[in-house]
This record gives sequence, structure tokens and C-alpha cells, in this order.
Amino acid sequence: MAEQKDALSNRTDGILSHLYREEHAPKIFQVNTGYEYWGRSASLIHTTADGTADLELLPNERIYHIASGQHFVDQWPPRRTYGRGPLNAFLGDPLEFRVNYRALLLHLTNWVDQDQAPPASRYPRIADGTLVPKEAVRFPALPGIDFPTTIQNPYRVDYGPRWQEAGIIDRQPPVLGYAFPNLVPQVDSLGNELGGIRNLEVRVPLATYTPWSLRLDAPANQHELIDFRGLFIPLAQTEVESQEKGDPRPSVDQLYPEASDYSDKTTAALDALIEEGFVLERDRDFVQARAQSYWEWVHREPELETVTTGPANGSLIVIGGGRLDPVFYQKFQELAGGPDAPIVIIPTANSDGGLARDPKFERLQQRFREEGFTNISVRHTRDPKEANEEAFVRAIREAKGVWFPGGRQWRLADSYLGTATQEALNDLLERGGVIAGTSAGATIQGSYLARGDTQTNTLMMGDHEEGLGFISNIAIDQHLLARNRQFDLFEILDVHPELLGIGLDENTGIVVQKDEFEVIGASYIAVYDGKKWSPERRAYFPLSKQDKRFYLLPAGARYNMRERRVIDR
Repeated sequence: MAEQKDALSNRTDGILSHLYREEHAPKIFQVNTGYEYWGRSASLIHTTADGTADLELLPNERIYHIASGQHFVDQWPPRRTYGRGPLNAFLGDPLEFRVNYRALLLHLTNWVDQDQAPPASRYPRIADGTLVPKEAVRFPALPGIDFPTTIQNPYRVDYGPRWQEAGIIDRQPPVLGYAFPNLVPQVDSLGNELGGIRNLEVRVPLATYTPWSLRLDAPANQHELIDFRGLFIPLAQTEVESQEKGDPRPSVDQLYPEASDYSDKTTAALDALIEEGFVLERDRDFVQARAQSYWEWVHREPELETVTTGPANGSLIVIGGGRLDPVFYQKFQELAGGPDAPIVIIPTANSDGGLARDPKFERLQQRFREEGFTNISVRHTRDPKEANEEAFVRAIREAKGVWFPGGRQWRLADSYLGTATQEALNDLLERGGVIAGTSAGATIQGSYLARGDTQTNTLMMGDHEEGLGFISNIAIDQHLLARNRQFDLFEILDVHPELLGIGLDENTGIVVQKDEFEVIGASYIAVYDGKKWSPERRAYFPLSKQDKRFYLLPAGARYNMRERRVIDR
């Protein structure tokens, strides 16, 4: 805000230099997170134009830096992994600073209304070594975490000779001159920022919080910053784990041998933040609960390794939708035991309007009759109570095959999850029968219900996330290539990396028996198992967590879901 001279342009100016009367100067809080120093050149508001000295602030302004905060408070617990090394790092910095905003807003109000002075400015400075060029930041060497080599820099611009005096642009685009020097906060030994409001997360650390992250997933310019987002890099729980991963930071157990050590230090840190005026007493319980959630998350039990398995008996036919070739009906008939085998069609995924246009299910059965089926029943309900009744379930108990047509998979979940119908379907498989489904009828067969939102089928993780689970630990998508959906499953797998992802194109499917499947149909299926399969080399190439790739399998290819490998013939 203060007036200063830029030696290169030989101009002297400041944001408040042109006030008509000095007593009209507004009281100003400038609050920046760490991201603003990396991505928005925040140091220029409190350094000289040449970046060599701190600038004296005006009496009517305060500057506060949220140390190690990204542009906004990210979700907690973390969900999206980051990095190419052994550390358990996450994209998105959850450092909680909304409590600071509440406290500062009250201080600003009291400053204006009652002339009650707010807390002194808290920001990094050149004089005490907490504001430095990015090359001077002493960030620890964390395996797989690259420190930024670029930063956002504003440039002097020349719009022409009439711009300064008359505001007339003669050069568009303008001529770029020298960049203003931009500085960033120094960090402590864990990599957390110094020189600002250091919240409980960095005073009593369980992780490194960075306000920056890099575009590792991008096809180009991977060294550039991701807009607004930082990183959450938890400490190893034990010293042995730190050594195994090559993590130079102390472990949680080294910093806090007992849970009471962490609790005592968080209480003291919170007392200090309240005393300093950066947290309100009314937010004490919230901050303490947040601190406890960090501790519980760090000490959570490791997730059990998940295995994808198919039915122990019986068969599944999982089809990606669209107009189907006869091969699918022929395979269904073969596995059911012939054209006279009793089969049940369950059209519940269809809309009420669609069902009303075929009230006696005549058109629904027509294709099956054309393919030679002679013993067809239809069962449909929207009421789970009816799905529990023996009169409804009897036909399924007597059937050799069940077919789920398309529609919306959540309708099937609403009607049949946890009912006697679901039990009868499992019994059908147990006695060697076959269950087939296309489109929604494919997705419902998995354990995780992709596109299960009642409002839209474009949301991968909706208000329904549980399928009938004929295949465990799997997420199934359909209409894959026909609708350009080949990257959509990553939205689920980023949150649930333990799942196997299978994407089915139209008129293409898999026949699942035990833990293996074979691809049938006219197009391809996509496999999302964290590897790149090369049929030419008959080899796998492991992918990083950030590598959004999958591989395609054609008709005739076989795959083992338990071992997550192509069965190379």
C-alpha cells in the first residue's frame, strides 16, 4: 500500500497515494495463504519493487500470511494420492484456516467500530530470513516429491507512450519488460512454512503441508504449478517406516512417544493461537476435534488387501449395452441349459414411462423368443417389501438364468439390495445358473455401483454406491468407447484404488466364471488395474498412482481378476 519508487521505470506510486484526504484511508486486512506467494506474487505487497528489502506498512493496514495453507481448505480426510515415490502423499492441503478468517473478521470489525487495534501483522520478512528466493528454500528431500522450479512472476508492461498520462493503449499486446522479483516463505525442517500465522497443524505437526503442487498428471508442462492446490504429506508412523521409505523427517512416534504428548502440545498450541488473537475461544472445541481427527487418521489400521473374485459357481455375462449381436443370447442360452430352460427377465432398471409403454412385457420378451427361448418369466417391482415375498421370488428360485436389461442401476439397488430377491440371485449362481445384464444390468453386478446417482448418470460416485456384488471389489462401467467414457472410472479409482475397474464398450462383454473372464462381442473392454499390458512383449509395466492409463482387451482375451493379470495364450 505504501508509496515507493521503481528504479527501472523511475516512477513513484502506491495504491493509496491518490487519496483526496488522508483521514479517509480505509482500514485494510490483506490475508494470503502460502499459495498466493507461489501463484499470485504476494510478496510484492510488502517488499520494495526490487525485492531487496521489507516495505514499511502503513498504520491503517495489516498483512497476515496463513503459513502452509493452500488457496482454500481442502477436504478431510484426503482422497487423491500424489507423487511417484514411496511416501504416502496426497493432492490437496487440508490445513484448516477458516477459524483464522472468523477471528480476523471480528478484529477488523472492532478496529473499524471501536478503534480497537487488531493483532500485529504476521507475515514472512526478508530481514529475519523467513522470506527468500525460491532457490533458497530449504525444503527437505522427500522421495518422489519434486520441489517447484517455476513460480508465477508479474512483468512490467509497456502499453505505449500515452498509457501513463492518458490511459490510451497504443501497443496491444503490450511489450513485456523485466519481471518483478517474487519471494516465497522459508520453511522449517519438515517443510512447513515460517513467518506467518502458524496454525496447530504446523505447530504440532503430523505432516508436511505445502501450498504448491505440480501438474504430474498433465500431458505436458508437468513442472508447472497446479492452480490453488497444495499437498498433504503425512509423517511415517514409526522410525523403521521412515528409514524404509528414505524419509528424512522424524516419525510420529519419535515426535510424540505417547498420545498424551500430542494432546498436551495441541492444547498448548491452541491456547497460544487464542491468546495471539488468531483463533476465537468459541472455536476451541472445533479445532481440538480437528486435531484429534488428524491423530486418529495417522494411527488408523491399514486397509486389508482387497481381492477381486467372481462367483464360486455359476456364470455371469456382463455386457456394455447398445444393440446386441446374437452371440450374447446364444451364450446365455448355453449357460442356462438350452432353449427350454426357465429364465427370468428383471426390467426394473427401466423408467416407469418405458415400462408403461409395454405393460404386458411383450416387446421385452420378443427378442428372447426370436433367439429360441421358450420358458420366459418377468419379475418387476419398485417395492423392496414385494421383493421379499415368496410369490415374487419363486420364479427366480426355479430359474436357470436371469437377465437384467438396461436403464438406471440405482433403481435395481433400491428395489433388491438386502432382499430375498438378492438372496435368490446368489442361490441361482450357487447352483450353477447364469446371470446376465446389459448397461445398467452390467454395472449392478459389481460390488461398487458406478454412475449410481439418482439425479444424473454423469456422476460416477453418486448417492448409491453399492451393487449386488456378484463380483467383489470391482467397479463396472458401460457404453465405454461409444460414449467416450474411457477416463471416467478414474474418478472412482482415485478414491478407491483397491478396486479393479472394468469398462465395457457397446455390444461387448465378459463371461465370468469363478475368478476369470473371457471377452466376447464386437469391440473392446478396458482394464484398469494399475498396470500397462503389452501383448507384443508379453509383459506388464507398473504405472504410478498418477498415471491415468488402462489397456484394452479384444474378443477372445482372458483375464484373471484375483491375480489381476491377462492370461497370455
